[in-house]
Amino acid sequence: MFTHRFGLADAKEGFKLVAGAGESMKVIVEPRK
Repeated sequence: MFTHRFGLADAKEGFKLVAGAGESMKVIVEPRK
């Protein structure tokens, strides 16, 4: 189960979210989004 999805342009935001790991379980970066 993914809790967040980010496009490639927003990948940096996704990595920050995972680093905090407070409200995220799994984050996926979709290159085509």
